[in-house]
Amino acid sequence: LLFHKIYYDKIGKDDFEGAIKESNDKIFKSVFVHADDFQKCEIPDVRSVRLKTKYPGLLIGTGYPHGSGRADADIKCGFSFDYVSGQPYIPGSSVKGVLRSHFEDHWEAVAAIIQTITSSEKEIAEETVKLLKENIFDHGDTFLDAVLYDGDEKNRILGNEYLTPHSDVTKNPIPIHIMKVLPGVRFEFRFRVSDFDKNGFTFTGEQKKELFKTLLELFGIGAKTNVGYGILVSDDSAPRARVPQEQAAPQTGNGNYNNNYGNGNRGNGNAGASRPEKIKCPNRNCNYMNFKYRQDGTTRNTRCKQCGTKLL
Repeated sequence: LLFHKIYYDKIGKDDFEGAIKESNDKIFKSVFVHADDFQKCEIPDVRSVRLKTKYPGLLIGTGYPHGSGRADADIKCGFSFDYVSGQPYIPGSSVKGVLRSHFEDHWEAVAAIIQTITSSEKEIAEETVKLLKENIFDHGDTFLDAVLYDGDEKNRILGNEYLTPHSDVTKNPIPIHIMKVLPGVRFEFRFRVSDFDKNGFTFTGEQKKELFKTLLELFGIGAKTNVGYGILVSDDSAPRARVPQEQAAPQTGNGNYNNNYGNGNRGNGNAGASRPEKIKCPNRNCNYMNFKYRQDGTTRNTRCKQCGTKLL
């Protein structure tokens, strides 16, 4: 609702720029709503795997149009939000498409993974990979939408980013304001798959799930994977404890960071304190708490561990 409708409510009015910034602030401060807040629809025979985003995060749906073109603060690219829950998701068609492309473009890697999963002493032939590909993508296996399972360590989901495409080596690039899923956010990928048995080669539905998981970890998903976005790692741990929204996204400028970080000794320069000093990231859409100094006063971090912004 914020991203697709309220975003443009004041278009053409004098306070439109401020309204865009306010909408951005609300979006980036949103926190994950746990699945137990919804009445879950149980889908029979579904195999699932949970994968966590790594730095710098995940871009999904960036090909969709967005942005008014009339405000510098506009988020210029689209994003994939579930219509019912309002939370980011990865369409099942996207999961299916990226996995199919790996079968076509990297069949040797697929064959090597299959050989490892099956503990086979024989090399897996290209013809076997083609037969398995037809069975998976053309004969009834189903790829469901990948949905949020958990937010990051503060239950946050979304952050902002700027891309700077260099279209001309003689001109300064124009930054493009985009939205991303933050690092440390977990998605649950879900599949309905059948066993495969042909020409003496057997591959179970559970093994198919392991193959998909390995391919997603190896190649990633979403946009800009060539520069590090969309990289995933396996994480089947239990959901994190719920974090109140005021702690998940602390307000800027109030100087009070006591919540769940301890007293932090912000700005007091006390090198003999029981804990090193913690400061808040200067990026107002990040709010990550960083150790800046060791107890002996030497510098520990020069950039934010969450978003890479230079610390003050």
